Amino acid sequence: MLKLMQLKSDLEASWEKTREASALAYQLDGEFRQEVSTDLDGFQGTLRELADNLDTVIEEVRTLGMSSELMKKSMRIISDNEESYKVDIEHIQDEMREDNNT
Repeated sequence: MLKLMQLKSDLEASWEKTREASALAYQLDGEFRQEVSTDLDGFQGTLRELADNLDTVIEEVRTLGMSSELMKKSMRIISDNEESYKVDIEHIQDEMREDNNT
């Protein structure tokens, strides 16, 4: 999860640098300015899309983590309940034996 968040941060920093490069390219003259600006705009779009996709992945990882924790908690509760039922059954069986012996 931390690596995903670091990757997102790096992509956002790259997006910012690309935006700065685009501003510099705009200062160039003629056709070269147009080509470079267009390419940099494309890079910005791709970087933004990747960052957005990472947001989705990070959210899914969080959700899966929460689901996993809930599942573990439920399993502990079920296990605790099962143990409690076993103790209750043993206790009832002991009482029934005592009643049968008297």
